[in-house]
Amino acid sequence: MALPLKPSNVQGPPHVLPRYLELKLSRHVPRNIARFCLRAQTLRVETGCWQSHNRICDKCDLHDVQDEKHVLFYAPA
Repeated sequence: MALPLKPSNVQGPPHVLPRYLELKLSRHVPRNIARFCLRAQTLRVETGCWQSHNRICDKCDLHDVQDEKHVLFYAPA
């Protein structure tokens, strides 16, 4: 996983961990955030790029594209 580099004039290690990795969250939350950042999830918007199927969410009745925003804010848990 790529980490942002610190400026060369700052002391310490050259890499900075993302803030969500330092928070005390349940184990699955940082994993899911990392999947979103790396586009390594099984959302229909991603799998629709390399498979021939529609990108509409099949887990709810909203008839919306299943992307990160839909899963986090609109789809039922």
